[in-house]
Amino acid sequence: MRYLIITLLTAFLISGFTEDEKVTVGTATYTYRLFNDEFEQTATLTFSEEAYKFVYRQIEGGVLELEQGLKYQKIYSDADGHVFFRNHLKDQSYQRTFLRRDAYQLEDQISHQWEIQSDTKSIAGFNCTKAIIDFRGRRYAAWFAPDIPVNAGPWKFYGLPGLIMEVKDDKGLISFQLNDLTFPDKRYTQSPDYQYSGEKISYPDYREKEIAEWHRKVKKSKAIASRMMAEDPELTITISAPAHPTFMETYDFEKKD
Repeated sequence: MRYLIITLLTAFLISGFTEDEKVTVGTATYTYRLFNDEFEQTATLTFSEEAYKFVYRQIEGGVLELEQGLKYQKIYSDADGHVFFRNHLKDQSYQRTFLRRDAYQLEDQISHQWEIQSDTKSIAGFNCTKAIIDFRGRRYAAWFAPDIPVNAGPWKFYGLPGLIMEVKDDKGLISFQLNDLTFPDKRYTQSPDYQYSGEKISYPDYREKEIAEWHRKVKKSKAIASRMMAEDPELTITISAPAHPTFMETYDFEKKD
């Protein structure tokens, strides 16, 4: 059972800004699920009218490596984690992510074209409206709360007239669901910013590295299988792997005419 914890100071929404409260910041946490629950993390969203930052940490402060037979998994992150940052005033977006133990920084260019629907439902006590978008090879349905008039949401989803509370793709592979919300959050007095370490790289170059890493993992899995069959002559293992992994996003430079 999931529990929602809501802390909402509605008086602020009515009164607006004061001279001493020039920046109003909110925080929220989401459950981030990827590829049929094979990957699940809790992510944090920090947002203001000017900017927002979405962060998840796969293993805080370290690296976990599991190898059990053919089940081989690597999970990467440092204490700062994976980050997506959006500055609305400067129209800039940045992503920080990892391959193995290496952090990379990428500047993103996003142009959302939402289709707002008539469907509504309640999420965490807020009346939410549905919106649809085709974004980088996937079709998503999002639910946003007009009563929380901020341009922010989980991951790279923004551009709706209200905080995005939930996002799911139509294949059931990717989802972001709100866990808790504090708005305003008095612990913060400044808009979120972006100051992180990591090699700056273009998306084409990063994709090339991702594909190389995929081939490295496939090769290692096959080597493990060969070793196991050598140790047990009666054992037969067949490994079938696609040429490329399944990516969350398909970029413009990858689209074929």
